[in-house]
Amino acid sequence: MRVNTSASSRAASGVGTSAIYLWTGLKPTVKQALADSFGGEIGIAAWIAGFAPVVDAKFESLTGNLPGVFHYEVVEEMGCWLGNNPQAADEQFKDQLDHLTALFIAQGQG
Repeated sequence: MRVNTSASSRAASGVGTSAIYLWTGLKPTVKQALADSFGGEIGIAAWIAGFAPVVDAKFESLTGNLPGVFHYEVVEEMGCWLGNNPQAADEQFKDQLDHLTALFIAQGQG
């Protein structure tokens, strides 16, 4: 297993990066379905961006070597989860993020 220790993976962090990967995780059919509820893609993007600071804080809290690329393996999946759970409360989002992060970290421990 390749461990991601590069400075560039840490440099790629930031709220904007987190928002982009959340957006990337939304499936096209889900975006289409959510568009009416959120006033189109701009509304969806604004909604997604509201979760990005939580994701970025989680990423910044991680220390040591990571077993992969957090934004690919966790954040995109969180975007998918969010699209399937648009009514999720902030605590539910945080709980799911904690769960996926724990699974991600466990990859490097096995």
